[in-house]
Amino acid sequence: MGSLAKTLLQLGRHNEAELMQREVLEKCQRGLGPDHPYAIWAMGNLARTLHQLGQSDEAELMEREVLDKRQRGLGPAHPDTILAMGNLARTLWELGRYDEAELMERERGVLEQRRQKLGPDHPHTLVAMENLANTVREQAQCHQAPSHHSSQSTSPGLSSASPR
Repeated sequence: MGSLAKTLLQLGRHNEAELMQREVLEKCQRGLGPDHPYAIWAMGNLARTLHQLGQSDEAELMEREVLDKRQRGLGPAHPDTILAMGNLARTLWELGRYDEAELMERERGVLEQRRQKLGPDHPHTLVAMENLANTVREQAQCHQAPSHHSSQSTSPGLSSASPR
C-alpha cells in the first residue's frame, strides 16, 4: 500500500495518497507498534504529504514525533535522524518560523552532520547549505520589512532529498 500511495503522490493525487498513508500508518502502528521503524517511516511519509497539501501544522507535529523517535531509537547522528531534522526545518520554514528553522539547520546539526557524514561536496550537504542560506535570507527580509513576506522565495523543500 505504501508503494501505491507513493505512486498516487507522483500522479498528483495527494488527497488519495493521504488517505492511503493514514491507513498504512494505522496498520503499522497497530500491527508492529508505534516505535517500529516501518511505523516511523509511514508517519514521516504522511507528514510529507500533509506538508504538500498545505497542512503544515499537522505535518510539524508528526515530524517532531518522527524526529523524537529517531533520536531515541537511532541516535542524533544517524542519517535517518538527520533527514527528520531537515524535514522539520523545511516545515518550520514554510510556516514562516525562520528562527526555529535556522536553529534546526545550523545549531541542531543538519548541515554539520551532513558535512561530517557525507562530505562538503555531497549533493545532500549542498542542499542543506542552500536551505540554510534561504532561511537566513528570509530572516533578513522579515527584519527589514516585518509586514512583507516575499512571495517569490522558494521553499527549502529539497531537504527531504536525503538518502534513506
